Amino acid sequence: MLIALTRGAYLHPMIINYLTIAFRTLRKNYQYTFINVLGMAVGLSGIILTLLIYNYESSFDSGYSNTNSLYRVNCVRIEEGEEQKWGIVPLAFGPFAKNEIDGIQKYCRYGFRYGSLVQFGDIVHRESVAYSDKDFFDIFSFTVKSGNLKKFSDKQTVIISADFAKKYFADADPVGQIVKIGLDNDQLNAYVVGAVLAEIPKNSSFQFDLIIPIENIIDLHGANEYDWRMSVRSVLYLQVAAEKDVRQIEDISQKYVVVNNGAVDNWKIDRFYFEPFSVQKDDARFIRAFTTGSGLPISALYGSLIMNTLILLIACFNFTNTSLVYANNRLREIGIRRTFGGLRKQIFQQFFFENFMMCIAALIISVEIANLWVMMLNRLWPIRIDRYYFYNWPITIYLLLLLFAVALIAGAFPAYYASRFHPTEILKGKVKFIGTNNFSRALLVWQFGFSIMAIFSALVLTQNARFQKTMDWGFDKENIVVVPLQNEARYEPLRDMLAKTHGDQNISGSINILGYQAANVEFALDGIIHNADLLQVGSNYLDVVGCDIQEGRNFHKNSEFDVSSSVIVNEAFVRAFQIDDPLNQKITYENASLQIIGVIHDFMPYGFFEPVKPTLLQLTPELSYENLVIRGSNEDMTAIFADAGKAWKELYPDLPFDGFFMDQLAAEATHTNQGILMQFGILGIFALFMSVTGLYSVVSLNVRKRTKEIGIRKVHGASVTSIMGLINLEFGVILLLAIVIGCLGGYFFMDRFLSDIFTYYHKIGASTFIIAGSVILTLSALTSGIKIYVMALRSPTESLRYE
Repeated sequence: MLIALTRGAYLHPMIINYLTIAFRTLRKNYQYTFINVLGMAVGLSGIILTLLIYNYESSFDSGYSNTNSLYRVNCVRIEEGEEQKWGIVPLAFGPFAKNEIDGIQKYCRYGFRYGSLVQFGDIVHRESVAYSDKDFFDIFSFTVKSGNLKKFSDKQTVIISADFAKKYFADADPVGQIVKIGLDNDQLNAYVVGAVLAEIPKNSSFQFDLIIPIENIIDLHGANEYDWRMSVRSVLYLQVAAEKDVRQIEDISQKYVVVNNGAVDNWKIDRFYFEPFSVQKDDARFIRAFTTGSGLPISALYGSLIMNTLILLIACFNFTNTSLVYANNRLREIGIRRTFGGLRKQIFQQFFFENFMMCIAALIISVEIANLWVMMLNRLWPIRIDRYYFYNWPITIYLLLLLFAVALIAGAFPAYYASRFHPTEILKGKVKFIGTNNFSRALLVWQFGFSIMAIFSALVLTQNARFQKTMDWGFDKENIVVVPLQNEARYEPLRDMLAKTHGDQNISGSINILGYQAANVEFALDGIIHNADLLQVGSNYLDVVGCDIQEGRNFHKNSEFDVSSSVIVNEAFVRAFQIDDPLNQKITYENASLQIIGVIHDFMPYGFFEPVKPTLLQLTPELSYENLVIRGSNEDMTAIFADAGKAWKELYPDLPFDGFFMDQLAAEATHTNQGILMQFGILGIFALFMSVTGLYSVVSLNVRKRTKEIGIRKVHGASVTSIMGLINLEFGVILLLAIVIGCLGGYFFMDRFLSDIFTYYHKIGASTFIIAGSVILTLSALTSGIKIYVMALRSPTESLRYE
């Protein structure tokens, strides 16, 4: 078959010969083949994964055309003497800028209204409803599955996603159908489906299932879009004429700072700035109220690149070392082939061809391993990486180039080494094995240095995961069920029904949800304006959610004084504003003087990603509650959740139950941590495996080279222990040097990596260095010790007859 396929080409018989010999040799030495192929496959799979993550990130928002002249308007506020960037601007900015500043071609505002009631037929759910100006679909190009986007100019039109269409309409065509949406207090209004969008990629700034014209939100507030006092949470995009100076337009727009600050008292802006649309995803994690989607943390991208490059280098070093050992075992074969006329070039080609075949096999296996990586990351991280990457020609070409590069790096030197000896020297036994010369020592130092760096990183992440898992969040997030009410009148009936079985003392209410809906407000302390988060809660809210009072007292039930004149603060508030005696301190908020009556322990509403912020807690009457919270214990949380759902259905059978466990608010931190830990942990195990097998290969080569020396030493009375110590000494020095390089590299890398992602993380201590060094020393000692011990036990006569 091979002859038929290759007939007519001059080198085909030689290639067939190479194939035959390579296949037989690799099959015969299956252990060597398995180690090299598996190690290289793991190394290549990591690079494939990194390439896919980079492709995901670099193609973020690539589906939107003509965005080179598109800018997002953000603002800067001065909070506690520092600049704080915000991703939202006053609603009136867009229309005023379009009418008054030359060079602005179009503007578009975009925002979300969370938890709106959506109904079609008998299907009722709560959904996040996006809203925007009519030019949204002119500025941003979306693929339409059915319908016409021009209908979006009609205020009573809704555009839906393909996922929403499948959820509500199954296989029917939604265009022209009536969908009812409740934007305020569940009062449903009818909207006509104008178009269905194709699936929106995960690496897009805009993720929505329904979007309606922004006029509906403006009408909801009973104002007009030119009113600077109107507060609608939205982001603003401006399309600027290509020939215009964007910075000049930005400078002109600063006049609206004065207009805004004169119209509102609680949202003072220092300046506006224009951000190119192409970079907005990278700033998402550093700007408050960003609203749109964000890219991966840059540290995750570079962390994956660095770690997977290290693993590939380890695989290449391991491949080279084991190939050298294997080449030494075939020296007599090489000598005989050279004696019968084999050319040095042919010997090189034969060995290189075998190495190249292993690289091809490794690439094939690496694709499947990479698929497993991708499936894991898609499940643990909020991303969706396409596994069908061979349809992407740039990636395919890159993988083929990577294959040839790896084959040259890892396979060329062993092939050159195997072909360089003269046949008479081989057959007379005069060839000196390459052993542990400076080249192999350097390979081993860097191979183990990279391995220790990977192991060190995996240990740091394991310790960090344990630290964050057991870290005190400041409230009992595991044992709380939250029920959004959407209507304040629903609190009392639902509370009374649940109190019959779970007790009134375990139930409370609030306007804000701890860790989800805090409002940023301005207040005055000793005449100086400051900013803090505000939570409006019920009298026993702190008891129910498990926040401890560190100083002072809690709110009194049904206390008019506490409603109008009292406030509780957290420890971060006291620290930030350097209050010596908080219980004797008053603040001014919304023209009311409020006495601090208590200080609570710091809680972490934003998980590990953001620092604890100064927070005010204000008592609010039951008639204002927008959420009900109920507390239980680990043993009965499922039953409590079921009881809450049952009570809701009995009271409000036509409305969906939207309750959730409060620990779901920590899901992002947990999933991010698990994804990082799993990825780096597996890489650490692979690095350890490949380094140990590489060490075994080098030790085998060194022991074989010194076989006669070992025999002579045993004849002269050397003990097994002294022989083991002599041979292990060199490897011990190599390992100690590698441990220093690997641990220092791992420390600087992981400290930067964790600090870029988390605010609160486990600080790297001496135990990490000790454990990483001990693991590699122990496994290396076992690996090399067993091989040396077996050789040292051999009879001196066997050793002296060797070769």
